[in-house]
Amino acid sequence: MTVTSYRETINETWRRRTYHVCLAYVAIVSALEILIYLISLLRQESFFLPDGLYRFRFVYLPIILNITALLTARSILRDPRVSDRHKTLCACVLVWFLCAVVQCVHYVYGPILPVPLLAIFVAGMYGERSFIRYITAASYISLTIAGCLCFTELRRGDAQIPFDLLIAASMLYASHLTSCLFSEYVTQQLQMVESNTQRQRELMAECNLDPLMGIFNRKALAGILERLVREFLPGRPNYLFMLDIDDFKTINDVYGHLAGDDVLINLSSAVKSEGARDNVSAYRYGGDEIIVMMENMTPAEAVNIARGIQRRCDSIFKEMREPPVHFSAGLVRYEPGMTVEAWIASADQALYEAKAAGKNQIIVKSSASVN
Repeated sequence: MTVTSYRETINETWRRRTYHVCLAYVAIVSALEILIYLISLLRQESFFLPDGLYRFRFVYLPIILNITALLTARSILRDPRVSDRHKTLCACVLVWFLCAVVQCVHYVYGPILPVPLLAIFVAGMYGERSFIRYITAASYISLTIAGCLCFTELRRGDAQIPFDLLIAASMLYASHLTSCLFSEYVTQQLQMVESNTQRQRELMAECNLDPLMGIFNRKALAGILERLVREFLPGRPNYLFMLDIDDFKTINDVYGHLAGDDVLINLSSAVKSEGARDNVSAYRYGGDEIIVMMENMTPAEAVNIARGIQRRCDSIFKEMREPPVHFSAGLVRYEPGMTVEAWIASADQALYEAKAAGKNQIIVKSSASVN
């Protein structure tokens, strides 16, 4: 998993949690708005606006805005066409908007003015510095609106207003700086995870690779064979292609083991070159035996790949001149009910038949045929 996909997975989880927190927040704030209004009625307090207009502005409107924001955000977060980045930004904007509504409704209370700093910290949690800048800018805009309401409505003439606004602005800026540091920390942690994951993948690959031939080893072969047998689906044929160098012992005896190693390296190079596709993989099965697994192949495709490997080997070894090299092979399609052992045994039998028939041949045991 790359650092990008890892971050997207985490973001999806935390966007969902952020939305649930926002739901609870709106429920609590709405209940408090209604409670504050009812208490004011019981105390027979006078409102600076007519009762109906007061209810609309300080009770109904905040609730309507909050619910509308929740429904809009829910639609965006569930839309598969929206990118992960924009969904995350949507979650941050949702938190800011809910905070801004409270800020602009209850502007008379100085401690309420910097409440959008919560949204700034949420943006920092997602590790996106650009989001922090957007939310900080939006927070200053909502603070300006709240400040204008302070000067023109309930707190008109209050000498404390400039100090409250200055303190709120300072807190927003401090939140911005802190969130930027937090964002950098989150990013570095994700990069460290990616680095460790990449190294883990490399180590796992090294454990499954043959050091001489550079193809997968027998341990890796066991894994794919078990998977293909377990997940077999009719109509999606899988083939096992087992090949063995003819007279390899003679090559080692006459030309030496270093020459034998060169033969194995060139053979694996030919196999990798011809089988360079997602559904073809090569494995060292024994000393000079290689198994090539072909997934979801038609008979003609499987035979073409087998023949292609043979032609590629002939071309490579012809350039070497000495020692003379060719191989025999068996190509077997998986049949329903076969065990892993039976599949390998069938390919081994086809290989034996190729050797008995004069070597340098491919014997196919399936509905495919080789001319």
